[in-house]
Amino acid sequence: MQKKINIVHLIPAISFGGGAENVLYHLLRTIDRSRFQMTVLYWGPNDDMAADLRDMGVKVIKLSFKRVISVDSVLEIARAVKAVKGDLLHTHFMDADLLGFLTTRWIRIPLIAQIHSFPFPVCKRHAWRYWWMSLGISRIISVSQTVKKYIVSKTGIGEERFRVVYNGIDLKVFDQRVQKADRAALRQAFKISEDDRVIGNVSRLIPDKGQEFLIRAMPVICQAFPVVKLLIVGDGPLRAGLEHLACSLGVAERIIFAGKRRDVPELLSIMDFFVFPTFHEAFGICVLEAMAAGIPIIATDDAAIPEIITHGENGWLVSPGSSEQIGEALKRLLSNAELSRRLAENARERVKAFSLEQMRVVYEQVYRESVH
Repeated sequence: MQKKINIVHLIPAISFGGGAENVLYHLLRTIDRSRFQMTVLYWGPNDDMAADLRDMGVKVIKLSFKRVISVDSVLEIARAVKAVKGDLLHTHFMDADLLGFLTTRWIRIPLIAQIHSFPFPVCKRHAWRYWWMSLGISRIISVSQTVKKYIVSKTGIGEERFRVVYNGIDLKVFDQRVQKADRAALRQAFKISEDDRVIGNVSRLIPDKGQEFLIRAMPVICQAFPVVKLLIVGDGPLRAGLEHLACSLGVAERIIFAGKRRDVPELLSIMDFFVFPTFHEAFGICVLEAMAAGIPIIATDDAAIPEIITHGENGWLVSPGSSEQIGEALKRLLSNAELSRRLAENARERVKAFSLEQMRVVYEQVYRESVH
C-alpha cells in the first residue's frame, strides 16, 4: 500500500468568511484521503472552522506562541510538524510564509507558499524577503495570473517557480443548495416583498470590497425602480459607517445588512442581480458563487476579475470606484430582461472552468511533484 503524503498547512486563522480560509476548507474536505493526510496549524483567535475540520478527520493544532515572528514560534512549529510526521509544509499569508521558510530550512522538508492577496508584496523589504525565501521554496502558488505577474514584476522571481491554481467551488453541492432553498421563507425573514427585485452583494465589509460605491448608487436606482432592495451579506469594520451612509442618502429602508452568514447559496437564490464593486481582487470566489447561482453580475474591471468575467458576455464590468457606472449598469439590467438572462446563462457555463474538482486535482499534482 502506497504511503500517504502528510501535508501540514500553516495559516494564521481558520474562520469561515475569508476567501483563503474557505478555499482551504473545501480542499481539506475533498482531497483524496487514500493518498493524503492533512494537518492544520494556526495561531490566531479566529477558529470557528476548527470543529468542522476535526469532524472531517483533519488534525487541527492551535499554536501557543506569544510573538509571531520569533525563535520560539519557529521551534513550536517545527515540533508540531515533526510530531505529525509532516512530509510537506503549505503556508498561507505573509507571516506564515516566513515562519514556514525558517522552519523547513531547519527540519529539511519541502515548502509551498501560497499568495492569496493582491497587490502583494507592496513594499521593497517584503519583495526582497520573498526573493530570498524563494531560494528555499519548492513552489509558489498564486490564485490568479494577475497575482503571479505582479509578484514576478516586484520580486524578480522566475515565472517557472510559480503555479497558478484558480480557486474552485463545488458546483454540484452549490447548485443543490440553491435549488432547495426556501425562497419564500428567506424573503419573509428579510421583509422582502414578492414584488421586490433584489440586488445582492456578498463580501467582507472592508474598504477594498467597495460596498460604499454600491450604496451611493442606490438613490438613483430607487428613484427609477421603486421596488428594489439591496441585500448585503457579510460583516466587518465598515458596517456602522455603511449603515450611516445609507441613512444619510435616504435609502436605509431599502438596504438590508444580513451580517456574516453560512447560508450563502440559499441567500443567492433570492438575489436577482449581484454587484461586486471590489478593488485589488486577487481572484473573487464570491463571483464564482453568483455565477453558479445563475445571477447576472456587475463587477469591477480590476485585477483578476477580468480573468473570470468577459464584459458583455458573462457579466458586466465597470470602473472601480464609479457609483455612476454601477447605477447605469444596474438600470440597464433591471430594464433589459433578455440581456440579464443571457449574461446569467453564459455565467453558468463559464463557471464550469472553476470547479472544486479541477482545483483539487491541481493541488494534488503540486503536492506529489514537491515531495517526490
